[in-house]
Order: sequence, then structure tokens, then C-alpha cells
Amino acid sequence: MNLLLWAAAIWLLFAILSAILSALLSITNATFRFLLFIILLPFAIPWALYKEHQQRKYIRSKSIQYQTHLAKRRMSLIRTDHYGDEDRSRWDAEMKYFLKHKVSPVPDQYLLPFGESRFIDDKDAMAIIDEVAKAGQLKRSASPADSD
Repeated sequence: MNLLLWAAAIWLLFAILSAILSALLSITNATFRFLLFIILLPFAIPWALYKEHQQRKYIRSKSIQYQTHLAKRRMSLIRTDHYGDEDRSRWDAEMKYFLKHKVSPVPDQYLLPFGESRFIDDKDAMAIIDEVAKAGQLKRSASPADSD
């Protein structure tokens, strides 16, 4: 979704540049916009994907910092109801709290232009946090101190 917003913002920038430069170069606006898009597209998409990757790494590193605590909270908040279904609502609320208070604000090196602080959405960020917490649970259950 956010990649589409980036594409729209880049297209708007191309439209403005093409209007200015096409008037100066005496070529049609559409032709110039198309050429500019073709020239710059190979640079824009890898940059956006790189920023997304960097933000995922940042969220993972912040989660690893608190892995023990997250693992304990995950174990205590995920419950199985009487029908055998997992009730993750309290754990999801905890992950949103963690995301808001420990991961945000994102440092400047991961910020994107146009006022967007995170490239990935909460659902993807929560999946990363859940993965780190699960790994912490596995570490706790595999440790010799817990098995005695």
C-alpha cells in the first residue's frame, strides 16, 4: 500500500518537473514525463525497498532488545478458549503498545520523505515482534534451567 503512495508522490514530482522542463526543451509534456519516469524508476523502487528492509531490521533489533520480556508477556497473554481457539486479543494489544512506546519514534535514518514515519504497517511490524517473542519462548523452554 505504501509503495503505491510513493509511486503517486514520485509521479506528481515527475509531472511538475516535466511541466517546467518540457516548456524549456520544447518537447511534449507527456513524452518528457515518460522519459523521466523510465530513467528514474530503476532508482526509486530499490531505494524504497531498501528503506522498508532497514525499518524491518530496526523493528527486529528493538524487539530482540526486549525479547525475554516479550516472550514472558506472550506466554501470559495468549490463552486458549474452551473451544480450542487461541485468544490473541490481549497479546495483540500488548504488541501495539510495544510498537507505540518502544519502537516509535523511528530514528531519522529510517524516516521517509513526505512525513511518513514508517514504511511498513502495524500488521507487518506486529508479525516481526511476534516472531521474536516466539523465538524467545523457544529459548526459554530449551534452556537447562527450565527443564529441571
